[in-house]
Amino acid sequence: MILDLIKRNVADYLQEHELSLKIVDAVVGYFYTIVVTEDEDGEKYIGLNITPSFEISDILERRNNPKFYPSIQEEIELLTSESWIERSLALATINSLSQKLLRFQRVNNTNEWIIRKLYDVRSSKVAIIGNMPPVIRELKKYFVVYTFDKKLCGNVMSESLEKRVLPQVDAVVMSGAVIINESIDEILEYARNSKLNIIIGPSAQIHPMFIKGVKIHYLGSTAIINNKEEAVQLLKLGYTRGVFYDSKYSVQYFVSNEDSFTTSTEQ
Repeated sequence: MILDLIKRNVADYLQEHELSLKIVDAVVGYFYTIVVTEDEDGEKYIGLNITPSFEISDILERRNNPKFYPSIQEEIELLTSESWIERSLALATINSLSQKLLRFQRVNNTNEWIIRKLYDVRSSKVAIIGNMPPVIRELKKYFVVYTFDKKLCGNVMSESLEKRVLPQVDAVVMSGAVIINESIDEILEYARNSKLNIIIGPSAQIHPMFIKGVKIHYLGSTAIINNKEEAVQLLKLGYTRGVFYDSKYSVQYFVSNEDSFTTSTEQ
């Protein structure tokens, strides 16, 4: 499963590379989980992950105090925990590490970038996993769009229909939540005819080398690179979009993962 793969790849990387990176702050917010790491030069890296509020059982989480370790090596072991809080903190930690290692292509308009890539592969039917209204509105102007989410509203379809619809689409755009809830494994299995698979959103900060071999072509996310202390304080207060899409704090970017897998048509 995806989290087992990520945990193994991160552990292997940390074993082979000596990094002076320490965790200096962490918070589980209602919308996002945030982990801040700092390197030997005092540079900080902000890792994000959507807090899986829908999945969290209040009773279970209150009975068992979530674990959190100051060591990155120890913390990543919690990535496959049955506690959603523990795995969210672990994934945000890995995303923080990824922010230190990433070299990315900045973009001014995420939706325009996605549309160009969809045209490049001559897509006509696109599945969107996760209700992302701004993305849905733009893509509907040019493509047939199917949207799936746990919470049904408007034209959003039930996730139970994915196995029926996804084999028909030629592209899939997923929110970063598919990583922590591990739905990505089934989605890629159903969407076996897809020519373009993209994960987007603040939770998609993971470095491509940590998902090596997974048929994801691009990862698009947010890097908080300016006024980091202020940005973290605002995120703790729940002011998310104002941080993610304001150049005072962040940039939008995409990174390619295409070199990490070979499709049957490329062999």
